[in-house]
Amino acid sequence: MELGNQIKAHRAALSLSQEELAEKVYVTRQTVSNWETGKSYPDIHSLLLPSALFDVSLDQLIKGDLETMKQEVNAAEVKAMNRDAIKMLAMFTMLLVGALGGDSERAGFRWVALIVSVLFVVTELVCCAAMRETTPSEMKTATVKEMFSALFRNDQAMVVVGSIVLINSALYLTSNFIIYFFKYDLGGAGWKATYTLFSTVGGAAQILGMMVLYPLLRKKFSSTQVFHLSLVLALCGYGTLLVFCLTGLSHSLALLCIPGVVVFACNGMLTVLTTLFLSNSVDYGQLKTGRREESVIFSMQTFVVKAASGVAVFLTGIGLDLIGLVGNTEETGPVAVQSAGTLLGLRLMMTVLPMLVLAGALVLFRRKFVLTDARAAEISAQLDARMEKLQKIAAQATEGKDRALSS
Repeated sequence: MELGNQIKAHRAALSLSQEELAEKVYVTRQTVSNWETGKSYPDIHSLLLPSALFDVSLDQLIKGDLETMKQEVNAAEVKAMNRDAIKMLAMFTMLLVGALGGDSERAGFRWVALIVSVLFVVTELVCCAAMRETTPSEMKTATVKEMFSALFRNDQAMVVVGSIVLINSALYLTSNFIIYFFKYDLGGAGWKATYTLFSTVGGAAQILGMMVLYPLLRKKFSSTQVFHLSLVLALCGYGTLLVFCLTGLSHSLALLCIPGVVVFACNGMLTVLTTLFLSNSVDYGQLKTGRREESVIFSMQTFVVKAASGVAVFLTGIGLDLIGLVGNTEETGPVAVQSAGTLLGLRLMMTVLPMLVLAGALVLFRRKFVLTDARAAEISAQLDARMEKLQKIAAQATEGKDRALSS
């Protein structure tokens, strides 16, 4: 791939290592390595920073790779269409909830969930019945047992995966409880608009944390330091929210947004960092076991995030039952009145419970995670040296065969 050679040449001209280039363009070292070796191809957005850093135009950088670039453009268009489809699906879902549930959102969501479940089962059965295996029988794929075995062999990947579960569980718990807080505690005829505004601010803060705050903090601190700082700040945000709830200040949306922005911005940074740490754990596992199990490790990230969502929903249901939340009925009207004890329990559930979960993530990470930036760079250098040695051995073997054939 010509682009890989271009990136490697420009990097060498600036006397940058793969690790240094990765930091400047906000990707992992392994991603840069994959670009240079042709194992993967950067998308359009990922090309902008290297182009500016190397002081060359995009045309010069992708010279010889125009066809591949067209494929990347098409892929970007597909992603944009997918995002629009998700937005339309969300709007359609809410309309369906209102149509099926009437004044009871819980009944509406129950009917929608039932319809989706039935459609899923039917389509999966049709797919299984109609699908015919065309892959050669000798091709071996990893079993679920082998996937978990690969994860268990890598203690650092286990720590990162555990942290991902705890961090996402805390966020999902907050998201699940806070909608009830807006409806029954903050209340008012316009609670839906208020909740939508808060969610929008939180989403913007999460993007801000990913795109702005993390790069700024990363210039001053190491990755592990930023991770610890993000967890501590998130705990402070929850603590502030708890104080507001206990003192009655939480009924001001402006004040409520202050800890909300802190929590969601920190979650954005933690999302970036856990992905980075997971990438480093792949290198660690390769050095430790001699096997590079990148696909297995990263597939676990998607799995555990979904698992965290399920656990959070389960805990939310138990929590609502424990505090005695009264659901909407024809007798109570569209918004049932809750007791003072129930409202206090709701405030504690949406603040104290996520704080305990995040505190667990902080303890786990501080005690078990050892892949600092220096250690990750050391492992990367050892893997590169090992690869160079193997390439030399392979080249010598090839030369020996060529000499034998020529003689």
